[in-house]
Amino acid sequence: MAHSVPRAHTRSVAEACTRTLQAMNPLMLVKAVPGPAVGCTAEDLGPYDTVVACGLPLAEAVRLDELCRTASPAKQLFACAVVGPSSYAFVDLGQHSYSVKVRVER
Repeated sequence: MAHSVPRAHTRSVAEACTRTLQAMNPLMLVKAVPGPAVGCTAEDLGPYDTVVACGLPLAEAVRLDELCRTASPAKQLFACAVVGPSSYAFVDLGQHSYSVKVRVER
């Protein structure tokens, strides 16, 4: 069903996903940053550990990945886009180690 939404109530994809991502990651602060990624610099990424980008052209996602790698400290990047029949998903965790918590029964 298609319907019109008043402009004042529209949100970006990042803003729309914030509540779900926060629920999935309760130990982390999830924040949507307004504005396009085009003018983003490595310094802009400073306070963040992970960057999630949705709907960017692949070339812009690659540029954002380069910024994430050159930021100090380096940032993790999750990027994806779906346009008609084509799509991509890209994850760059940089240097990351996984730890498995094992519950010991006593």
